[in-house]
Formats: sequence, C-alpha cells, structure tokens
Amino acid sequence: MLLVFLPLAQAAVSYAWGDLAIFILSFITMVPLAALVGDLTEAAAVHVGQTAGGLMNASFGNAPELVFAIQALRANEVRVVQASLLGSILSNLLLVLGSSFFAGGLFSGKKEQNFNRVSAGANTSLLMVSTLALFLPGHLAKYHEAFDAHVLLVSRTTAISMLLMYCQLMVFQFKTHAHVFYAGETSLEAAKAGCDVPLPLPRAIVGLAVTTALVAVFSDFLVRSIGGFTEATQLSTAFVGIVLIPIISNVVENIVAVTVAVRDKMELSMGIAVGSACQVSLFVIPTAVLIGWALDKDLTLNLPRLESYIYLLTVVIVSHMVGSGSSNWLLGSMLVTCYMLVALAFWYEKVLAYTTD
Repeated sequence: MLLVFLPLAQAAVSYAWGDLAIFILSFITMVPLAALVGDLTEAAAVHVGQTAGGLMNASFGNAPELVFAIQALRANEVRVVQASLLGSILSNLLLVLGSSFFAGGLFSGKKEQNFNRVSAGANTSLLMVSTLALFLPGHLAKYHEAFDAHVLLVSRTTAISMLLMYCQLMVFQFKTHAHVFYAGETSLEAAKAGCDVPLPLPRAIVGLAVTTALVAVFSDFLVRSIGGFTEATQLSTAFVGIVLIPIISNVVENIVAVTVAVRDKMELSMGIAVGSACQVSLFVIPTAVLIGWALDKDLTLNLPRLESYIYLLTVVIVSHMVGSGSSNWLLGSMLVTCYMLVALAFWYEKVLAYTTD
C-alpha cells in the first residue's frame, strides 16, 4: 500500500516541494521497495537450490543498504554512509533481535526459546573481529597522528580482509558445516512450502532488477534532501543515518523476525537479525569502502569515538546474551532499551558540533 507514495515522491522532486517533503516521501517510498527486494530475492533463491539460494539471500539480502551507500558516496555524503551502515548493524542487533526475544518470550507459549549456538557463535565471533577493523583506522589517526592517506590505506586493506572473512563464513555456512546450520527444514524448503505458485525465475530476476533500479532512484532523492531535512528539523546527520535510515531496510525484517519468533522459530529469527548484522559488517561495509575507492571517494573506517565504543559494547552485550543458546522476554527488553538509549543520545547531538574527535 505504501507504493502509492512513489509517484508523490517523484512529484515532490519534479515540482520542487522542498527538501523536507522530498525526504519524507522518499523515506516512506523506500520501505516497500526494500521489502520487495527481499521478497524477490527469496523468490529467485527458491529455484536455484539450497547452497546457491543461501548465498543469494546472504549476498543480496542487504542490497538496499548497499545501493543507498553508493548513492550517498556519489553525492560525497561520506558521513551519511558511515552512520547508516553502523545504524543498520545496531538496529539488527538491538532492535530487531530484542523485539524478537521479547515477543517470543511473551507470546510463543515458552518461557525459554532455544536456537543454534554454533550458528550464533560463528556470527557473533565474526562481529567481534569486525570491531577490530572499525577500531584500527580511527585510533591510528587519533593516537599516532597518521596522515589521512595512511588511514585510508589501512581502511581499504581492512575492507579486503573483511571481505575474505565473509567468503570464509559462506564456505563454513553452506559447505563445510551446512549440516549444522541446516539440520532441520531449510529456509528455502519453508519458502517452497508456503508458496502455492512460485514466481518463475526469469520474472523474479526482472522484478529484482527493476526494483533495485527504483531503490537507486529514490535513494538518490533521499540522499540529496538530507541536508535540507537536517537543517529544517535541527537533527544531526548521525541521528538520520544511525536511527532513521536503517528503519527503511529493517522495518520489514523486524516484523518478520518478531512473527517467526512468536511461532517459536527462533533459528530463523536469529538468522534474520544477527545474520543480517554480520552481512553488513563483513560484506556491505567493506564493499562500500572499495566502491568508494573506485569512485575516488575517500570513505574510511575512521568512525567517531562514541560510535566505535557503542558498536563494541553492542557486540559484547549481544555475544553474551546469545552464548547460552536460549532467550527470554527480559533479554529482549534489555536489548530494546539499549537501542532506545542509543537513539536518545544521538537525538540530542548538536548538529553543528559533529566531528570525528
């Protein structure tokens, strides 16, 4: 139903309704487009088998974030890229996972819900590795007075290393330890079972291409209106990137994760939340750095100190909570509360005083 805002957003741009209207209408339009990208990716994955389908879901599941990052890089909005990608991880780990734990613990009929510890442990361990990647460039610049070129080189080298780790995760998940990750019914089998008339593969691919193109167009509208939006609302770029932008891609994931958690399918819910966060940290962020390199845009992993520390603490908290292989509503409430505190902190951040120090 939200697709009705698509022509309105186009009209806002064509008739110069102002950055505030363009941002809001493009923001709303991106929600159903992001959902369609996910649905069409799943529809295409059904046809190509478990391994290839799993790789397709893992690689294209966060396509809207990557497309938005590319458009923001083209507009030279480096800080928006950094904040939006970090915000996507925080949203998945705190809001999506927390909502799933909370709803599942209250409405699934079970006081404690169990999930695969091996899968959760692999993802959270890689998230811990990624914290080192995000700490190195910033602290190198801060404490050793490195030149910007050195920080950029470290960021790009780190991005390549993270992509190699992501490839190893794919081999681990879909090849050497597939029996652990897919001991029962696979997500693709579940998709087939819930689909009376599967979408033909050519139609799914064409639909995915068209929808991704639309995501690119409206991402461009969104990026170009951020400056006017922040000026009109007096919100910081960090709040827009860390809190508002991730809502676009994660609102549908949040609904699906909560729905399956209530049905006591915590394995799938964990895959949506923690798996998506791992994909962003190991695939989307380094890919954005390398694309910035290709576009001659100096996107580094030199995040502001506060954001680096928040990311580290978030990964530590989530790693501790999922280590037992079980969840309950209280753990979910804790995670959601953490997300609200993070959002509150950036809500009151001063717009004109934002630096990387």
